[in-house]
Amino acid sequence: MVIVGEAPGAEEVTAKEGFVGTAGRCLQKACRVAGVDWATVGRSNLVKRRPFQDSNDFKKAFYETKEEPIYTPTGKLSKRTTKTTLWTAEMEKWHDWLAAELQRYNPNLIVAAGNEALTAITGLSGITNYRGSVVEARGAFTRSNGHLFKVLATYHPSYIVQGGIHEFFILAQDLRKAKREAEFPEVRREPWGEMIQPSLNEVIGYLEWLEHRTDKKWTLDVETRAGTLACFGMATLADDGMIDAICVPIQTTTGAYWSPEDECAIWEALHAAASANPNLCNQNIEYDIYYLLRYGIEPSGVWMDTMLAHSLLYPEFPKGLDFLCSFYLDDVVYYKGEGRNWGAGDRDEELWKYNVKDAVFTLRVVEEIDKQLKQRGLYEFYHSASVLRM
Repeated sequence: MVIVGEAPGAEEVTAKEGFVGTAGRCLQKACRVAGVDWATVGRSNLVKRRPFQDSNDFKKAFYETKEEPIYTPTGKLSKRTTKTTLWTAEMEKWHDWLAAELQRYNPNLIVAAGNEALTAITGLSGITNYRGSVVEARGAFTRSNGHLFKVLATYHPSYIVQGGIHEFFILAQDLRKAKREAEFPEVRREPWGEMIQPSLNEVIGYLEWLEHRTDKKWTLDVETRAGTLACFGMATLADDGMIDAICVPIQTTTGAYWSPEDECAIWEALHAAASANPNLCNQNIEYDIYYLLRYGIEPSGVWMDTMLAHSLLYPEFPKGLDFLCSFYLDDVVYYKGEGRNWGAGDRDEELWKYNVKDAVFTLRVVEEIDKQLKQRGLYEFYHSASVLRM
């Protein structure tokens, strides 16, 4: 792997080597915790000089703001202008230099440390969101065979030493993932099967199968629009080893999805499945159960609330599903930005696909949390807690 930061600091300029200063020592320690051999790690920076001798203001050194004209719909030049922030010509050259450098190294994995490296290599922005995501590079960042490089986003170690010390073990966890991903060059995603617009028979068949397979764990996640239930998604592990997921629409942007009789049949089948199968899993079930109880759906048991189980393992870490995916799963790209308070202007299909992702990834997180509960000697403690059995 090659770790790419932003720009060299004073110690790195003197040593002519990347990540040897205070931030570099933090990164070395995180590598030791993660089991990554520092001697085998390539190190580079997006730019090869310090931003300024007396300052490390990256934006000031390598970005420029230009005023551009605004034209009216009729083609006339407006009196107003718009300001656009762009890379300087020097920055463009450093970008191309880095692309050529990485092509010479030809690593299986690039670790983009910090937002500047992430944006330059992938075009994505928001390191807090994309930290832990494995994505493809863009543009000139291609391997010697012409395929795009694989990139893992993580925090820059300078963020850790400048006050984010509580994030150190998150950085170490990302580097554990990097160690696994560096074994092969391609991006690998775990597939699943899904039904987005199922027929009534498909919904009933799915729920009846789940009702009679009480050995199976299952997830249920609801999505709301304007305070009402829009759809619910479910996922379970099929006998062939692949996750099977389904999204059941309830209300669309134009009205009810089912006839009253068909919707009643769905709620009756879900009630039977939830009453028979006690292995429901959910992320923050307090939210979803509020809507399910309105329809008379009262689960007979809860195997895991991933938010609570994760809090038992790591009480100091964030608890949202976006963080859990980035922390426990290797192949999930940040997608929670797709979710919001869905309104009438949003396409129903986008909501349904988002709903399925929540259900699928929650189920996968359950398995990883159970592994860590066993490793930490907390499995029996968590699953024997009476508050989890309803």
